[in-house]
Amino acid sequence: MVREDADKENIRSLQVYAPIGSVAFCVLLLASTFMGNIVGQNTFIYMGACIAMGILALVSHACARSEHPDRSVVRILTHLFMIVLYVFAICVSMRHVEYPAVSSIVFLLVTPLLFVSRPLSVAIQTALATAAVCIASVALKDPVIAGDDVWNAITFGGVGLLANVFVTRTKFRSLYQANEIAYLSETDVLTGLKNRNCYESRLEDYPRGDARVLVCAYADADGLHELNNTKGHDAGDALVCAIANEMQKLFGVEHTFRIGGDEFVGFVPDGDADDVRSLLSDMRERLLAAGHRVSCGAASVEARTADMRLLVRNAEKEMYSQKFAAGAGRPREEV
Repeated sequence: MVREDADKENIRSLQVYAPIGSVAFCVLLLASTFMGNIVGQNTFIYMGACIAMGILALVSHACARSEHPDRSVVRILTHLFMIVLYVFAICVSMRHVEYPAVSSIVFLLVTPLLFVSRPLSVAIQTALATAAVCIASVALKDPVIAGDDVWNAITFGGVGLLANVFVTRTKFRSLYQANEIAYLSETDVLTGLKNRNCYESRLEDYPRGDARVLVCAYADADGLHELNNTKGHDAGDALVCAIANEMQKLFGVEHTFRIGGDEFVGFVPDGDADDVRSLLSDMRERLLAAGHRVSCGAASVEARTADMRLLVRNAEKEMYSQKFAAGAGRPREEV
């Protein structure tokens, strides 16, 4: 989960940095057409960088539209972005051999800090860029200038890597803590299902999905209070966990909620109410064979016009009708 959040953060960063880079290089390209000095000598470098950044901006925007972006694609995009910056800086620096490689040094320092990436992969890429700067400077520049470039490249490349390790660890720690807080706020600790808070926050999201029909399954443990009183809370917890496990198997972790001490709700987008009733009946039989009693009900509604609370109440009514018919209790008044 933390890795997935890191990928999303990297995509968000690309959505910001790539357009900014494209605009910046475009401005330099326009300036180079009217200037004959140093800036004007870099026209093709600016053009290439501008096009590359534009492509990265478009691809990262398309990738960001996916709820779960492919990790390998995100990694490739971030590395390509870094490569474009390094290649641009080295080309500009080596285009003017009479000057120190200032742009290369700046990008060696700053680029490793832009993304949340594995330090090893960033270290390899930065080391290769540093080596390229050193080799090109020694091969093309005056020995005095080349010596300064080599020293500065190694020094600031190393500083950039150390800063990357620190920043990456800090960001990962922050993402981990945010995930822990989100997990605790949305998850029932005993069963691992989504809890009442999550249920309330997601309930009205279902009609906005792509499903045409929504089915609600409602399950309620029979005799939990009496079981706690006679055999202890460990026995009651075992009953609750057994029902939770069965509900999660049927409806999945994202659509199953524990909304009360002994009450569970599951949703089936584009399901069939009779099929769900059949699944619940099989679940009851399995739980009964294990010594656990549960009452179930189901209801369905057209998704686009769904009153989700009414849908849940209708499934609850059917559950209580079953419970009453089995002699496990009386129907609860509508709330």
